[in-house]
Amino acid sequence: MSDLPSADREFVTSKIEADNYPGFLTGEGNIYSCRYGIHYMREKEFEPSKSQIFSGLLTKYLPESSGHEVTLNRFDVYYNWRLRALEAAGPAVGAALGGVLGAAIGSEISNSANQKQGTFVFEDLVIELDPENIPVDEDARYVGCKGKHEGDYKVGLVSGGHDVVITWLNFNIGAQKYSYKTYYQTQLDESGGMPQSVEAALEKTFAAISENIVLESHEE
Repeated sequence: MSDLPSADREFVTSKIEADNYPGFLTGEGNIYSCRYGIHYMREKEFEPSKSQIFSGLLTKYLPESSGHEVTLNRFDVYYNWRLRALEAAGPAVGAALGGVLGAAIGSEISNSANQKQGTFVFEDLVIELDPENIPVDEDARYVGCKGKHEGDYKVGLVSGGHDVVITWLNFNIGAQKYSYKTYYQTQLDESGGMPQSVEAALEKTFAAISENIVLESHEE
C-alpha cells in the first residue's frame, strides 16, 4: 500500500506475533485440509510492514488517534478462495470434503448481518465486534476451519460467488481494547486480483472501525 499518511510521532507499539501458519503443502494447497484454498498473508507479503500499514490507515481514518498510545496485538489477513478451489477440484471432491459448492451463501449481506448480535454492516463490509467471544454455531456450515479463529466464514454471512478477504484486528488505545473480524467479498471489477482486493478490504475495514472507536479525551 502506498500514499499512507504518517503521524507526527510514533504512536503504535507492535506486539503482533511472528507468522505461525502451515505452509502451502500442508495448508492452502492440501485438498484434505480445512485450510485448503485459504491464503494467509505473511508479514513479508506486506509493503510497508503490517504495523506501518496499521498506523497509516488508523491515522488516515482516525487522525486524532495519533495523540494516544496504541498497542497492536493482532493484524491478520486471509484470502479465502476455498469455494473456487473446491469447485475446480470437482463436485465429488467438494462434497466429500464438506464443501458448499454453488452453495447457499445467498442471503443478502445486510439482512444476514443485521440479524446477528455483535455484527454490523459498513457499505459492502461485514464487521464482527469482539469476534473471539462469538460462539461457534455447531449447526452451521463454515467455509474454512470452524472455531480456529483464522480465515473461515459462516455460510450465509456474505453473498456467494466471490472470494472473501477476512481481516482480524486486535489493539488497545490506552486502556481500551478493540477487536474486530471483517469480511469483504471481492468485486468483479477488481482486476488487480488478490492485492487489489486486500487493499480495498483494509481501506473499508479502517473506515468502518473508525466510526466505532470512541477516544477518551486527555490533557496534552
